[in-house]
Amino acid sequence: MIQSLKLSANLPEVMSFILFSLGLIFVLYFLVSWSKVYNSKDSLEFVYQWASFIGAFVWEDLLVFSLLHLIFVIITWISHDLRVGLLLIGIFWSVRSSGEALYFFLQQFHRPKHHPHNLEGHLKSFKPFLGEISQQKGYILMQITHQSVVVISISLTILLLKYWDYLPGWF
Repeated sequence: MIQSLKLSANLPEVMSFILFSLGLIFVLYFLVSWSKVYNSKDSLEFVYQWASFIGAFVWEDLLVFSLLHLIFVIITWISHDLRVGLLLIGIFWSVRSSGEALYFFLQQFHRPKHHPHNLEGHLKSFKPFLGEISQQKGYILMQITHQSVVVISISLTILLLKYWDYLPGWF
């Protein structure tokens, strides 16, 4: 009983330590994945064996999702509300799983003859940061970036609705 009281008294410090540790891990993942994407040119390397807990299948997924999860950690730490972090993770997994289910559904029943667009023009602005990436990597990065935007948009909408009464209605 006394130990549980001590733990509950130290819970803010424990949560801050956990969030700080997760933040460092996501920064490390981001830096390592950026290096891998930048130097890999056309090859794809799977990382789902050890990175699937944040939704990553390949290094390109890890690049975007480590940054997204770092943002989740920062938002949770700033809000001092674990429920906000859990909401962000729940929305992320809903969107990510829906995207992957749709992808595998389309892979099963639809065989595209060509890519819908030539991405070379779009990728030029990213090459200084990402290196000489292939069109396939470009599609992966665009897919997961847009999934991340959906997660952030849904999360912000829910948080806006939650705190609607606390926001000023005037400028």
